[in-house]
Amino acid sequence: MNGHIHEFEPDLGFPESLPVSEKVLWQGRPCAWLIAKRIFLLRYLFFYFLILSLLSLSVDSNVNSVGVLLTNFLSFMSVGLVAIFLLLSISYLISSTTVYSITDKRIVMRIGIVLNLSLNIPFSRIQSAESREYADKSGDISLELTAKNKIAYLHLWPHCRPWFFSAPRPRLSCIKDVESVAYLLTKSWEEQKKTVGETNGKKNTL
Repeated sequence: MNGHIHEFEPDLGFPESLPVSEKVLWQGRPCAWLIAKRIFLLRYLFFYFLILSLLSLSVDSNVNSVGVLLTNFLSFMSVGLVAIFLLLSISYLISSTTVYSITDKRIVMRIGIVLNLSLNIPFSRIQSAESREYADKSGDISLELTAKNKIAYLHLWPHCRPWFFSAPRPRLSCIKDVESVAYLLTKSWEEQKKTVGETNGKKNTL
């Protein structure tokens, strides 16, 4: 079931059958743990509730009962643990329902937990791409689209670069081995531009 959640898809990650002339070069999903860690800032949330729980002990320092202090501490931490569990669950759902695909002609992003959306981004509509790599070799690849091609920020989140509200940038978020994926995308993108340029050159000579 997890291997192919959307049985109605003719090809995994694509809303319609892939043309014979087009081939998939890479497919992947965002890592659930990295989503929780980098998008939902899970570590900071944990320390936030930990500090609140410790502060509750100092506020009730006049209480002599260790049991009461422990109860107050656990009551604050339990709220934090519930919040962390919910964010981990959401991160898993985002990961399991997302498929990023790179072909020799385009990028296709199947995103959305409840309302599923497939974004078809031909290389010709990509103005530039930028990758960010972390110490663990994971990272993100954000895409700047040409001026006439914009996608609503809310439709993209969390598969978009933060803070670019007026001109949202689709992003392949929290992927492992981002360097090899970025290299593959760059190579395929440049080959496609070269092919289009040669085709246009032949048309102009006729």
